[in-house]
Amino acid sequence: MTNFRLAAAVAPLAVLVASLAPIGGFASAQVTGEADPGEAEQPQLTPPTDEARQRFEQLPPEVQLGARAGGLQASWPVERTLVIAESPAAYANAIASWTLERRFPVLIDDGTPRAAWDIARFAHAFEPNRVLLFDEPGRFEAMVFGDSQPTGRRVLEEVAVASANAWGKENAGMRAIAWKRQGFTSPGLVYASEFDPAWTAALALGAGRGQPIFWLNRKAESLNAILNADAASAFEQTVRAGLVRNNAPWNQIGDDIDAVTLCLNIATRVRSEDGEVRALSDVLARNDDGSRYAWASIVPGSEAQAAYMAMSSLFLRPEKAWLFDGYADDFAPEYDVRPAEPLLEEAGLDVTMTRGDAATIDIWRALAKRGIDADFVHVNSSGMASLFNLRDSTVGYASDVPLLSRPAAVHFIHSFAAQRPGSRDTIAARWLDHGAFAFYGSAAEPFLGAFYPAKLIAARMRAPAPWAAAVRQNAGRFGEPWKLNAFGDALYVWTPEPPQLEPLPDRTRDEGPDLPTLGTPLLDDLRPVDRLIREAAGARDHDRLLRLLSFAGRRDDAVNLAKALVQAAQKPSSSDADAEGGGASAGDGAGGVPNISATVSESFAELALPLAFFESDVRLFTTLYQRLGADAASSETNTTMLWQLLRPTLGRTDDYVRTRISLLRAHPRSASLHADAAELAPHVRREFGQAAEFDMFNDYLMRTNNERIQQRLRDAMRR
Repeated sequence: MTNFRLAAAVAPLAVLVASLAPIGGFASAQVTGEADPGEAEQPQLTPPTDEARQRFEQLPPEVQLGARAGGLQASWPVERTLVIAESPAAYANAIASWTLERRFPVLIDDGTPRAAWDIARFAHAFEPNRVLLFDEPGRFEAMVFGDSQPTGRRVLEEVAVASANAWGKENAGMRAIAWKRQGFTSPGLVYASEFDPAWTAALALGAGRGQPIFWLNRKAESLNAILNADAASAFEQTVRAGLVRNNAPWNQIGDDIDAVTLCLNIATRVRSEDGEVRALSDVLARNDDGSRYAWASIVPGSEAQAAYMAMSSLFLRPEKAWLFDGYADDFAPEYDVRPAEPLLEEAGLDVTMTRGDAATIDIWRALAKRGIDADFVHVNSSGMASLFNLRDSTVGYASDVPLLSRPAAVHFIHSFAAQRPGSRDTIAARWLDHGAFAFYGSAAEPFLGAFYPAKLIAARMRAPAPWAAAVRQNAGRFGEPWKLNAFGDALYVWTPEPPQLEPLPDRTRDEGPDLPTLGTPLLDDLRPVDRLIREAAGARDHDRLLRLLSFAGRRDDAVNLAKALVQAAQKPSSSDADAEGGGASAGDGAGGVPNISATVSESFAELALPLAFFESDVRLFTTLYQRLGADAASSETNTTMLWQLLRPTLGRTDDYVRTRISLLRAHPRSASLHADAAELAPHVRREFGQAAEFDMFNDYLMRTNNERIQQRLRDAMRR
């Protein structure tokens, strides 16, 4: 296998992909041949030059795979329109309207705060020229869902049709014939189940990367589950069955199929016959002798979350990187992040680097208090599933994982970060909840040498190798089935910007039926968000208005709306009396914070909370937090924002310091009760007295059954 330390010497990414695009996909969107009678004209492949083919064949197989996937992605024209589907069926219908001359991202709004925040993140990074809402199932109206499981007509039939439609074909069989005729070779295979909501990612990655979908008959299961050796072996046979049915070479690296993406909520760990726990995505896609035949990755989540992960991979190009090196200078010098900086800059990324004496948890928290604006994140740390160690023996917890203001791929060097990715008190789960669309981390103790250092990840990604191949070793001890899981699109690859297209005119009921919409007649009910914003404002529907402003990427307007509604509430109280005793009820006006229940709903407050967080507006955030319902106020994501933003204000003495302390005291983080109590104790004692401090410790002791945390709480009480 070619040593990837040479990857940085490969020609610059733009030149490489441009020269190899005829192999990976379409050289251009121009029609260069005659279509068969009765077939719509489609772009045809231009044969690669002998020089390009020779150059391609000399590349490492990881880069060959990246060039194939990246060549298609970089040459498929993109319209800078964001379509937000309001149902899974509408999502399928929108993707079915892609053509080889034009495609656009499609996300799902399922009505949850998480979906709204993910859409806002994506819009912030993608910067669409227009945003459209869509709720027209069209031919896919038979896709009826209940409790995340389809009923009636099988979802797989409709997804197969939608994926083929994106390539201008009526079904998967006709698409396969066209691929063979044009010389297109699919780089991977996607696996999904009609009973698992992550099928939405399979549709996007199948259509967007030219990959067949192999359907499984299995229900969604916990990501925390562990497969035994027999179950893992049986699942490997299922994976191979899909590859055999696909009828393309697959059983060694460098042949046609080199990527496997599991769009499934599935057990992520395997207990091997030797008793060791290994990562499912590294155990799979192996021959009987243990050799790798493809690089594998997992895309889990709800319909909305899985679609977000897939669309971020297909449509976003990285612009910013954050490198955080929590290691001491004399520890593992080969993992120093500094050599990665010039490689990332050559790939076009602006780099923020935190290392040396600055790489403590205090600096981490200072950087995280208003979110991280980066597309690629690399962290050097150590620790356990729910905590990570940084410089000077400082410790962070899962709740210290920052919120991302844009979708990001995260490479996290650490022990056990992905041990329980379905539990929100763990590191991997928090990164995925906070906006990561790709994550690489450990399912069990992997040893440091199992990870590539930042400089090699940067070199491999810019080579370009796709995500699942770039992060993995292929030789030696760590090239065998090991303990590191890859989440996200296996073929996520850094490419140049594809051709950008101007939006076509909107079709509305008032404009008549003859205007094209997104190059297809399928979408008849697209509603421009700008128009809906005006309607919501006129109707004074503040909840809908805020959601639409977030979708449109109009953060400033959304924040101003929240501020205006707060200012419209009663004037602040002049006393902190109601906060006495260390407890403040939601919206009680305690500590100088106005009661906003007359103007702001609980749902509005929850949706506006991250806007105030990213603006670092402590007063607005605190006011909104008091308006939350009990469940929202206790959610992991909201308490994460609460602590990250309000912790630095504990030392302030202003007219609503008691409210801030009361909110923090009422909402500690479960994995760090002892640390939160120790940090709050002097401030609670200062403002409310020693009895209130004692009550806080007793309350926290009652909240946990973890003996280790209970002992640490008792130790903190005695200090």
